[in-house]
Amino acid sequence: MNKNILGLALAALFTTGTAQALIIDDFSQIDMLATTPAAAGPQTAGPFTETVSNALGGTRTIMASGDGAFTQVTARTLSGSQQFSLSSGGATSVATGMLTWDSNGNGLGGIDLTDGLSNNQFNFTIDSIDTGAITLTLAVTDTLDQIASASISGSDVIDTHSLAFSLFSGADLSSAKAISLTVVGGTATDFTMSLLETSGTPVPAPAPIALVIAGLAAVGLRRKANA
Repeated sequence: MNKNILGLALAALFTTGTAQALIIDDFSQIDMLATTPAAAGPQTAGPFTETVSNALGGTRTIMASGDGAFTQVTARTLSGSQQFSLSSGGATSVATGMLTWDSNGNGLGGIDLTDGLSNNQFNFTIDSIDTGAITLTLAVTDTLDQIASASISGSDVIDTHSLAFSLFSGADLSSAKAISLTVVGGTATDFTMSLLETSGTPVPAPAPIALVIAGLAAVGLRRKANA
């Protein structure tokens, strides 16, 4: 009996794998498009906001900007392929696409992005980069308007990536007001990514720890009684 209790407690204590915490956006709902005019000078399209029920905060805001070298910069979300994409013409030297999740400017209400887990991280997949390098920056604003960010950059970054919460110093990720994703590319950029989410490690509950202590004590007493 005592050994059974000890075994169950140990199993509960040590079977703590990685768990999904929050889906920020899986891009499976609402096609959105921001395309700059093909004109000289810096150009911006957006911000445009739509209600997206399965995005964090219930809305998604999109915008695009470029250096205006008579070519277009297009940022879009594609529900069919569940992706966010950024593309630009061959004459554009800087192309930027940005997504924001802040409940249409009302804020996320101090949501705890850790969701009670430890060793948290943001996860996303870069599916394609056609030409050149990109810089992807994820930023979090907390309810005190403190901002923290982390980035990855390069041309050979087609993979699933993780950005640990520990990289986001200067903001309280347990009290988030807004999240933004900015992708910056260059000439003839053609970039796609999918599924932005968080994950972490479940924190062992106090009950299994107490059971382990009780089980060890019971086993010790039983051995003394049998000695």
